[in-house]
Amino acid sequence: MKVYKTENLRNVCLLGDKGVGKTTIAEAALFTAKLTTRLGKVDEGNTVVDYDQQEIDRKQTLTSKMLAFEWEGCKLNLLDTPGYADFIGESQAALWVADSACIVIDAGRHMTIGTKKYKDLVSALGKPCSFFINRLDSTRADWDTSLSQIKNATNNRAVLFTYPCGQGEGFTGVVDVLEMKAYKAVDGAVAEMPIPDDVKDEVCALRTFLLETAAETNEALMNKYLETGELSRDELKTALSQGIANRDLFPVFVGSAGQNVGVNLLLNHVANVFPSPFLVPTPNCKKDDQDTRLKQDSSGPLALQVFKITADPGLGEVFYMKLFSGHLAAGDDMYNISKNAIERAGHLFVMRAKDRIEVPEVFAGDIFATARLKTVAIGNSLCDKKNQIQFDPINFSKPAISFALLVHSRQEQDKLSMGVSKLMTTDPTFRMHIDQEFAETIVSGMGEQHIDVMIDRLHQRYGVKPELGKPHIPYRETITKKADGQGKYKKQTGGHGQYGDCWLKLEPLPRGTGFEFEDGVVGGVIPNKFIPSVEKGVREACKQGFLAGYHIEDIKVEVFDGSYHDVDSSDLAFQVAASLGFKKIMEQCGPILLEPINNVEVVVPSEYVGDVTNDISSRRGRIQAMEHEGDVDIIKTQVPEAELYKYSTSLRSMTSGAGTYTMEFSHYDVVPPHLVAKIVEETKKEKAAKENK
Repeated sequence: MKVYKTENLRNVCLLGDKGVGKTTIAEAALFTAKLTTRLGKVDEGNTVVDYDQQEIDRKQTLTSKMLAFEWEGCKLNLLDTPGYADFIGESQAALWVADSACIVIDAGRHMTIGTKKYKDLVSALGKPCSFFINRLDSTRADWDTSLSQIKNATNNRAVLFTYPCGQGEGFTGVVDVLEMKAYKAVDGAVAEMPIPDDVKDEVCALRTFLLETAAETNEALMNKYLETGELSRDELKTALSQGIANRDLFPVFVGSAGQNVGVNLLLNHVANVFPSPFLVPTPNCKKDDQDTRLKQDSSGPLALQVFKITADPGLGEVFYMKLFSGHLAAGDDMYNISKNAIERAGHLFVMRAKDRIEVPEVFAGDIFATARLKTVAIGNSLCDKKNQIQFDPINFSKPAISFALLVHSRQEQDKLSMGVSKLMTTDPTFRMHIDQEFAETIVSGMGEQHIDVMIDRLHQRYGVKPELGKPHIPYRETITKKADGQGKYKKQTGGHGQYGDCWLKLEPLPRGTGFEFEDGVVGGVIPNKFIPSVEKGVREACKQGFLAGYHIEDIKVEVFDGSYHDVDSSDLAFQVAASLGFKKIMEQCGPILLEPINNVEVVVPSEYVGDVTNDISSRRGRIQAMEHEGDVDIIKTQVPEAELYKYSTSLRSMTSGAGTYTMEFSHYDVVPPHLVAKIVEETKKEKAAKENK
């Protein structure tokens, strides 16, 4: 493959809900470009795109893939992405470096919740956007409904670039509105055919509308169009490119990727009409301590960003980058501003799924890969050290679900730690931390399917398969009343004894305040050197809990009186005295148990809203607000964390896979009295079981 300059590059990200045919479009593109000899099928496990064994087994895309190929004098970098929400991080990274998005819609399912989520991602980044209405040969196809929904979603700025000849069993081909040519599939290959009489008038009207839309982007063009009724090919291309780049128009394409109908026209328009990187500014970045957005220009300063890392058995880690500005050749130095380190670009590759195609250099706007870098992580910015530029971090979703990982030996724990660390470098939405309170290894991800895939990778790549368990809920304890009392520790064993005596006052603090300690001693009844010992004893008692062994919070403790012995008083004696006194006084303070409450936002088709709200109520959830958007309901609620374990499975079951949710910690609230005894009993049983091991 030859090296392409910025004006001849096109970076398009395929987005869409699960099962709409994104990978099939990618396969049809490769077949149309004569890079494969057959049209790969996901169900048969023989696609170029989904080459990983996990993807073949599951019959779904799990990671984004770059497909670089030449078409109509341009180099197209097509980025195929997963449709399942569990793997949305892959889509977010791919969209970050793309210059436009193509959202794929199933003509029988229309704009699903998942589709709308991806549309919102594109809108949030301000990227140019097109749509491909797929599966027009399906018996459920109703492309008019899909088009109507697209128009509503784009404020009537959607413009048909291709038009279907029939649908369902009557689907025969697709018309290119600009070129006024029709195409059909013959044995998988594309063949031209006459435009059917029953669509000619509609196509002519659409072409007129398309020309008018293009002319409206420029006053001079509008004047020429009004005078002549036509625009030159170059004028039309320039006007449409600018209109798409400005999000003034949203191209709509139609077809059946499974029959390889309509994909050739999508590629034609991507090459000839879609904006080059020149017309699409970079993400926000810092340059000379100023926020700015660069023009994607090879004459500009060197500026790259890493958006993906994969593991290759031969090369090790492979780093996918977007060259937003400047020019890079193999062997050039790059400054990793994120890590303050110099890296050297080795071999440069453009990627076609798993195949590497080496190139000597890349120009602004191109997407490429390299290997053997030492300090680089996803999101890192690289530049010239003398002209430093740092891009904003890629916007990844926060993990929505957590599990405890259980292994049975130190050797397995070491393998687990190494394996999870490696996987985290390739997937920023997969995270691990050690819960010090419960000595648990906790992993978090976007959903149960995401975690399941990661556990499979741990087994396949690192030889360890941990069990998944329910993480401990970090309950907390607090008090509701003030009280005071004495803590005294006296021990005589011959020689020096132990003596500590302190009076403590406990009072509740507002929720979320934490712990406060106050020294109220006057007159030296407790020497200053023993006051920290009293505080330490109280803090240790707070860690041990009172009701069920959970940390005590939102409490103020004041030491206000006491006594000491010149010989027998010690640091240890006052620690013990404070701990004993604290526990005794707690009985008088109305101790209660607190539980973490999460903010949860659930998005479901309106037909399921009753079942979902009833389920939320059964989980002790409190609905805060409900919004209705089209055929979708957004439920904002607060639910105890203890009630959300494996919620994604329940939601998927209730909504036939259409519901999605996000959650984040909100606050602590009081556990209902009827549940406290159960939690206390379970905690005691678990503690006893550990002690008996």
